[in-house]
Amino acid sequence: MTFSEKMSAGFWGLVYLGAFGLACTCLYFIGAELFPSRMNPYSVFNRALDDVKADLHVSSKFGEPIKGFGKDGGDRREGRRRYIDHYEFDHPKDGSKRVRIRFNIEGPHGRALVFAEVSNKGSDKWVYLMVQDVRDGSVSLALTRTRTRTTTPSRTRTQAT
Repeated sequence: MTFSEKMSAGFWGLVYLGAFGLACTCLYFIGAELFPSRMNPYSVFNRALDDVKADLHVSSKFGEPIKGFGKDGGDRREGRRRYIDHYEFDHPKDGSKRVRIRFNIEGPHGRALVFAEVSNKGSDKWVYLMVQDVRDGSVSLALTRTRTRTTTPSRTRTQAT
């Protein structure tokens, strides 16, 4: 093989290798969208909406059926409201990855905001899940993870005589 043939073969080898790398990257991101993880905001939204719909106090206050939707644009036009407000962060105390979401629910008797946070450490329980009525600001449902408290011995004061 001459020098130019070797260069041509090397060039085409790099082109094929780059195309293969690009295809693998595309397949990874397509798979991540089609099969979301437990910490994906839309997976957290679906679990939170199921828990809110299952709560009897929420269903009696807002009526049946309850529908959930993402961020409302605030204007009068109708459209898709699929964007879920979310914030992903690492908790500074325990180092766990957390996802905090906010979305809207609506029933025949009113609307509410739902706030939820989930952690990747521990079980599938919520760090918190709250439903706040838009009209009066009251909280209809508040699920929080039970935390173990350390009891400190009570100190008795002695009076000096």
